[in-house]
Amino acid sequence: MAVRIGVDIGGTFMDLVALNEATGTVVTAKALSTPRELLEGVLRCVDQAGVHLADCPFVIHGTTIGINALLERKGARTGLITTQGFRDVLEIGRGNFLKMYDVLYRRPAPLVPRGRCREVPERLTATGDVLVPLDEAAVRTAAQHLLADGVESVAIVFLFSYRDPAHEQRAAEIVTAELPGASVSPSHRITQEWREYERTSTTVVNAYIQPIMDRYLGAFGQGLAGRGFRGQLLVTESNGGAFSLAAARSKPVHTMESGPAAGVTGCTSLARALGADRLISFDMGGTTAKCAIVEHGLVQTTDEYHVDGHPVRIPVIDIKEVSAGGGTIAWIDAGGALALGPRSAGADPGPVCYARGGDEPTVTDANLVLGRIEAGRFLGGTMPLDLTGAAGAIDEKVGVPLGLTRADAAAGVVRLADVKMALAVRSITTERGLDPRDYALLAYGRRGTAPRRGYRAVWWFRRRHRRSPPGECWRRTSDTTSSGRFSSRSRVPTPSGRRRGTEKCSERSNRSCREPAPPSCTGPRIFAISGKSTR
Repeated sequence: MAVRIGVDIGGTFMDLVALNEATGTVVTAKALSTPRELLEGVLRCVDQAGVHLADCPFVIHGTTIGINALLERKGARTGLITTQGFRDVLEIGRGNFLKMYDVLYRRPAPLVPRGRCREVPERLTATGDVLVPLDEAAVRTAAQHLLADGVESVAIVFLFSYRDPAHEQRAAEIVTAELPGASVSPSHRITQEWREYERTSTTVVNAYIQPIMDRYLGAFGQGLAGRGFRGQLLVTESNGGAFSLAAARSKPVHTMESGPAAGVTGCTSLARALGADRLISFDMGGTTAKCAIVEHGLVQTTDEYHVDGHPVRIPVIDIKEVSAGGGTIAWIDAGGALALGPRSAGADPGPVCYARGGDEPTVTDANLVLGRIEAGRFLGGTMPLDLTGAAGAIDEKVGVPLGLTRADAAAGVVRLADVKMALAVRSITTERGLDPRDYALLAYGRRGTAPRRGYRAVWWFRRRHRRSPPGECWRRTSDTTSSGRFSSRSRVPTPSGRRRGTEKCSERSNRSCREPAPPSCTGPRIFAISGKSTR
């Protein structure tokens, strides 16, 4: 009896969906995330669902471990080896402003400080011809300096290496020999697009999170194997596809939006089942709320993606994310105004009402105080909530400082969350010339349906809201996700061509990064890459 499993680990909760391929029966399980030992929570969900992992041909996994490590600056100590003269690429960056009208905005510090950026003599031309041979002795010296600096991971980015990766390949061999145990990320394996700042940033982000993701995914695979799993373990990509465990461990930057992308991919199948040509997928989780556009069964993608100010040049489903999740913390700013996020209580300690040591009011606490959540029915009645504690936190941290009653203070927190979510929907609709009245709203996630009345009052949808059953989006994800990978490469036309300059083309990768299709994955394979679909 074959069973396919989808697992999503979020900042507050983890979810498991098991689909019996013979009967079509769907079983769901939910448990608090266990930040200190994530596999423990996953196995708890497996036990809740009554699933035998030996019966599973494959497991598909969505995770936010990589992006959380980057946002919280908890990645590895990273070094950079680059072409002589390009040491300051990360420091210089670009002259654009991500937040044009925020006078307090400051660019985030580079993930690799200048002291851990090392130059080596080598140079290729734009056509891939060798202008300056690689100085292998300089590479060894650079690696030794990084070793002495305690570096755990190294990014290697040489000019025009996407035209000929030979220099980077040789440098990677030398660094691997000089820094045993360190992770090595050559840029030609991560992204093959032009623009040195974006390519360097993408490679550095990959190197920064690789040791963490490598350990986590390795332990995840071993843990499942220890419970009898012998099938194929796939990890969802930011573009809605999926790739093998080995590929995810070496290229974790492609999992930055793994969890949210899986939900949107599932919505494409659900949209067809509902007969909805135009759909806004809305996922309210424990840490953030996310929304995306689904039109005619296709999702929109972009390669202009930033994470906390760091450009990442990979294909990503175009998702708008705001800090308005169930665990988002409400606080009073320096001007005496109510603010929400970006900090989240997470799963440990979690909102005050979880009675796990949290003392800062969250959106979940406010919803509980207003009676929008029943204290005795949370998580199927297995986790009673502390209404008294939540009310005390709302009073102490919001009501008293603002001179509001408990009900007004809680309503203010919820209203602020509703407005932030409505503005997120607005940013992907009216700000792009789209009329939200032409779209149906599909809400899912941990608290996906709780704010519907609130943001409907803020933003008008002509078509009715739909609530997806628990686990439905993840079940659809396993039907619609393909393991074929997409990549982008910058190319320079040959001298005989009429056009000059650098062109970018998106292509289906047929190299070693392409993975075989998972067994029993018989649903339609639909992707949107640069506005084109592949079935």
